[in-house]
Formats: sequence, C-alpha cells, structure tokens
Amino acid sequence: MGCFGSPGGKSGADDDTKKQRRINAAITEQLKKDKQLYRATHRLLLLGAGESGKSTIVKQMRILHVNGFSDKERREKIEDIKKNIRDAILLDKTYNFPLWCLDQNIDSEICFLEPQQYRQCVLSSNFYPTIIKCARSKITTGFQTITGAMSTLTPPVPLEKPENKARVDYIQDVASQPDFDYPPEFYEHTEALWKDQGVQRTYERSNEYQLIDCAK
Repeated sequence: MGCFGSPGGKSGADDDTKKQRRINAAITEQLKKDKQLYRATHRLLLLGAGESGKSTIVKQMRILHVNGFSDKERREKIEDIKKNIRDAILLDKTYNFPLWCLDQNIDSEICFLEPQQYRQCVLSSNFYPTIIKCARSKITTGFQTITGAMSTLTPPVPLEKPENKARVDYIQDVASQPDFDYPPEFYEHTEALWKDQGVQRTYERSNEYQLIDCAK
C-alpha cells in the first residue's frame, strides 16, 4: 500500500532544484557584473624606491578625481601629521650640530641652533637629549643602509679603501646592538667611511635602493 512513497516527494525535489537554479543564476549574474567592472577598471603600476612619492601620487589622484578623504579618514591622519612635523623639526635642527658634538653632553653646543627663540626653548627644557638621540639614530641607519647596499647594487660598489671593511663591519654589527652607547670610535668610523669614494658612489645611487631623505 505504501510502497510507492508519498505523493509530495517529487514536489520537494523540484523545489530544491529550482532553488539551486536560482542561486546558480544569481552567482552567474554577479560574476558577469564583476567581470564588467574588472574590464572597466584602469590599472596603473607605480614603481620606485621608498620615499619616491608613489603613495603621494595615489592620494593626489584621489583628491583630484574622486571625493577626497572622509572626515573619519582625515581625523585618523592627524597623529601622523603631528609626528611628521615633529620629526621634520628634530631632523632640521639636529643637523646644525657638528658631528663631533653628538658624543658630548655640552649644553653650550645648543648655540648652533637657530632661531634665537628655538635655542632658548631648548636650553630651558630637556629637549636636547631627544635631538641627540634622533641624530645618532639617523646617522646609524643611514650608514647601515648605504654600506649594506654596496654589495646588492648592480654592479656592486667596492670600497675605495679595503681597510675600511672593518669599519663597515663595526657599523653593521656593533652599532646595531640595542644597548649601543655611541662611543667616540663610532664617530671616527662614520667620518672615515663618509670620505670613502665607494660610500659616496653608493650614496649617489640612492635612487636604486631605499635611503632615508636626511641621510646626507
């Protein structure tokens, strides 16, 4: 009597089939739209060393040809802008110091800073150690980057004076330690390396690798 199954079984299977077809049709339609959007999108490959302005171009295009940035995105950039202003002031003022004074704690050396108001501000605060710390860090980073790039460039750049190899090893290995305290020999090594023509030629080719803007 009940051997032939329920009369509603076939109807249920048909419903499942129709549902699957609707889902398949929706997916196919979405794929077509995505394909059209992909074909309509123009792509531009920007190549360049670090700090060469790749992201700046993208931001300018967004400002000029889209709707710029939302209020939320602008607020998120406030801290970055503050940091950039601070770093720019630190670096600009730091490099008024002669290299030899960076290993000394002499407040009178602040007189190299201009203008007068800034000098008085520094003398009346604890800002001096921050400037020195920033300068030391940038000097170390710059020399490590330049000397590290000498062997990776094509063609590679040899040292003018082979005896400076020991100085390069010092900058790469010793000066990179977290507890490095910048003894006088650090400045002797950096000054000697900067006079090496191999280092100078590598610096002149800084468009071929990423080097901080304030390296010189």
